[in-house]
Amino acid sequence: MIVVVAVVASTSGGSSPSSTSQHPAAGVRSGEYAGQGQNIQHIGFTVDGSGRTVGELHGTFAVSCASSGGSSYQLQTFTDPNRIAISGGAFSDKYEFATTGGPQATLTVSGTMNGATATGHLQFAEPYCGTPLDGWSAATPGHALPPVPQYSAPDSTACSPQPCSVLGGVVLHIDAVRVVTKDDGSNARGIDVGFSVRNGSSEPVSVSDANFTLTPQGGTKLYSSYAGFVDSTGQQVGCLHGNVPLLPPGQSETRQHACFLRPPDQIGQPLTLTWHLVGSGSADLVIGTAQ
Repeated sequence: MIVVVAVVASTSGGSSPSSTSQHPAAGVRSGEYAGQGQNIQHIGFTVDGSGRTVGELHGTFAVSCASSGGSSYQLQTFTDPNRIAISGGAFSDKYEFATTGGPQATLTVSGTMNGATATGHLQFAEPYCGTPLDGWSAATPGHALPPVPQYSAPDSTACSPQPCSVLGGVVLHIDAVRVVTKDDGSNARGIDVGFSVRNGSSEPVSVSDANFTLTPQGGTKLYSSYAGFVDSTGQQVGCLHGNVPLLPPGQSETRQHACFLRPPDQIGQPLTLTWHLVGSGSADLVIGTAQ
């Protein structure tokens, strides 16, 4: 089910161009622009008669949100009320605001004008929801949309020691993968993925079991379990259950546990962990076999 969530700005922020001319800037056509992108269903804005200011930026995009049940997508509107200066045929803005639910969010947009068309990138981020850096293209009425700039997936191998992965400057290290037992006396077995996180980005992030899915070779995708588990010595495993406090830039969190309940016939199979970070996409990480 698609949920439509309106974004309500609490502050206007931004800046206005210091000066404008009565003559359109070279290579920029004034008027109303409309288009779309990779996860952007619609983007629209106006360029004033001087060709030097972008205004009324708005649209709709698919936003990925993390929760205790995994990741889901919502259809969400966005608006940037700032007047954005065009310089050398390019513009950019970073607009901070409060969403309907209260969390602080950031909308980042950049674009390049080319006559009656424009292309660029846009990204939305709040603590538990966001989009990748999505490409978009737009044009004035009667003009064809140019190709959408492609988004390059992050390099999930640019870290060490393996297994580890990087998304948006956030480094995930897998510390251990082991078989654990459900603590209700049923002797059902599960998988404990021990991990550490280092936030090398410029924004606070949240990484918990809600960011992960686990897929055994030849099996089905598993989401984290709310069950309790004990290890081989009978000690309780500190499995995460849902969202965790935000991790500030430059900080690390160690000795974290994401626990999964698996069908008995899938114990011992090679495992692939898929992790998602709001605003930075997702990556697959081969983490071996539970011991």
